[in-house]
Parts: sequence; C-alpha cells; structure tokens
Amino acid sequence: MHIMALSGSLRRHSYNTALLRHAARHASNQQHIDLFSGLEAIPAFNADHVDTPTPNTVDAFRTALQQADGLLISTPEYAHGIPGALKNALDWVVASGELVLKPVAVMSVSTTELGGARAHHALVMVLHAMNARVVVECSLNIAHAKRKFDPSGMLLDVDAQHALQASMAAFSRMISAEK
Repeated sequence: MHIMALSGSLRRHSYNTALLRHAARHASNQQHIDLFSGLEAIPAFNADHVDTPTPNTVDAFRTALQQADGLLISTPEYAHGIPGALKNALDWVVASGELVLKPVAVMSVSTTELGGARAHHALVMVLHAMNARVVVECSLNIAHAKRKFDPSGMLLDVDAQHALQASMAAFSRMISAEK
C-alpha cells in the first residue's frame, strides 16, 4: 500500500515533518510512505490560469496524489488555521479531483497545549469540501512538541509513538478494506 505524506510546514526543523518521517521509518511491512517534498515550489493558485499549461511542480503533486492509495497530512497551526502553502497546494487539486474519495488521515503537531486543534479542524473542513474521505479514526494531535521530540526531530515520547502507530494501523485497515 502506497501512502503519500504531506507536511503543511516548510520549516527545515518542523515537528510535523518529523512526525511524518517517524511514520515512514516505522511503517508496517504493508505500508510504503513517501514524503512529498515539493510543497514550497508550487506556485500560487490562480483560477484565471487553469486553462494554461500546468506548472511542472503542480503536475508532480497531482501525479503523487493519483499514485497514492491514501494521503497522510500533518500540519502546524498558523493564526488558528492551516498554512498558506498547504491550502494553496490543495487549491490546485480542487477541480482536477485527485482527492475525491481518497482516504486522508489528518494529524497536527504543535508546541501549544491544543496540539494544533484549530488547524486540524480547518483542514478537515477543506478536505470535506473537496470530497476527500477523511478517516476520523486516524486523527492525531500532538501537543507540547518540544517535550516529545529531541532536537534532531526524533519522536521520543512513547505515548505519542503508540498513538501514531495505532493511527497508521487504522489507516491501513481502512485503505485495505476499500481495495
């Protein structure tokens, strides 16, 4: 099973990206998790240009989504919402439909006590508008990230590791059941 991982953060030392890397390193034998790394290169969406040739970076994003059995998104919270780069990338696939009925697991890591809950909620609303299949059982919010990751980005917190493992197992079961 091929799962595309997408971090909503562009930061080099992002906790959300670190969570996705941890998920990829500890994936089960049935999971292959690929972290999409081209978010920063996707140009601003402009509906006036949808009939012109699509930028290569957008084509790469769309192809990665098409090839994936499921999408795992981990996003930080910026100003009580999702980061602009993530929303922009999603805007590029609203009309093309790569996320229609695609299973999506939403996660958020934050240094605050809310664990990015507002961004999580905002992202779920966007995904529902796009007709993605948001798998609620796989949701994960990790608060107080500075206490749970070491300075190199390794997830050290055992409870968070178990929660991520359970989330990914549930996501795999959901994807397998739909195949």
